[in-house]
Amino acid sequence: MKKKLIIFGSVIAVFAIFVVACFTQLVGKNEVQNFQIIQSLSGNININAQGGYYTKFFATVWTYPKIRNVYFSRDKREGSPLDESIEVRFKNKGIGYISTRVTYRLYTTNETITIMHENCGGDIEIADSLVLSKIKEIARVRGSEMTSSEIIERQESYISALRKDILNNEELAKMGVAIEKIEVTSIDFDQDTIGLFKAQQKAILLGKEAEANKIKYDMQLKETDAKYKQQIAEEKGKAEMQKMKAVTDAEREAELAKIDAERKVTVAELEKKEALVKQQKILELAEIDKRTAMVNAARKEEVARIELEQAKLDAKAKIELALAKQKEIELSGAITEKDRVLAEIEANKQIRTAAEVASAIRGLTLPQTVIVSGGGTGATGSINSLSANNDLMKMFMLKLINDKPQKEVVETTKVKK
Repeated sequence: MKKKLIIFGSVIAVFAIFVVACFTQLVGKNEVQNFQIIQSLSGNININAQGGYYTKFFATVWTYPKIRNVYFSRDKREGSPLDESIEVRFKNKGIGYISTRVTYRLYTTNETITIMHENCGGDIEIADSLVLSKIKEIARVRGSEMTSSEIIERQESYISALRKDILNNEELAKMGVAIEKIEVTSIDFDQDTIGLFKAQQKAILLGKEAEANKIKYDMQLKETDAKYKQQIAEEKGKAEMQKMKAVTDAEREAELAKIDAERKVTVAELEKKEALVKQQKILELAEIDKRTAMVNAARKEEVARIELEQAKLDAKAKIELALAKQKEIELSGAITEKDRVLAEIEANKQIRTAAEVASAIRGLTLPQTVIVSGGGTGATGSINSLSANNDLMKMFMLKLINDKPQKEVVETTKVKK
């Protein structure tokens, strides 16, 4: 009975194993961070990047991560306990160790995935080796172009060039490995390289110190030479200044004497010009006075002439008026009472005028006998006698008019009217 139970249990276990084996061959599973290459029984290749379960029907499956982060470092905390850093020999035979962290993508296109799978055969370590080998190649080529000292002094420049060459590497891309990111975490050097670097640094420091001393010596030499030249220049300048001062004093005295002489000549010329101007002014003033006197004399002469002509015209007008009056009386044959009274008044005025004339012409020799012509009796004879007397009085009145002021002549004329 016990033996039967054992057989029965064995059968059930084998059946369970068979069922499980069949189930695993019929159903597959994928994680979302991975992709799978599925090869069917007929040999067809299918790429599954979806997460979850699927039916595979005894197909062969290879799983790869879509994106992989890998360390190639000496630091055990960053990768494996082994030293996986990249060894680089520099131009000066120095050795360095570059630690990196690389991020690369395997899930790209169907064509490149197929090429990657053909190279790796489902082993992700082979993909890591492809990446590492290419990084070593690029790092060593770049390192051979620079010395360890240059790497230390220009580390950022070296890392930048290394990163650029790896990210743009077409050979890895054709193999289905796309480098997305690379970080250089450290660059270490062996003891010999560090010693060489220190020796170079010491030599550089000594060279710089020697160069500094040389610069200091050159500066002191230049300073001494400058001081010597300055002293020579100062002494020479003093001599030149004394010479220039002597020459300048003589030139200044000569210039002052010349200026004084020119000033005296200028003053004499100004005085001469001033005297000529004064003389010319006196002559001009005399000429102006002369012309003024001549103008005044001519004006006075013209005024006298005009007054004489006016007096003659007035006298002639009075005579003509008297003659016209006499003619009127003669033509009328008699005079009225008014005319007689006026005649008497006129006669009295003529008597007074004659008296004044007589006093004015005393001393003149006059004819002793006066002949009065004309005849007739009565009124006619009286008129003729009066006419003769009037002629005589007119002669004296003419003389008196020429000597008397114009105002009396005008008043006499008004009375006659």
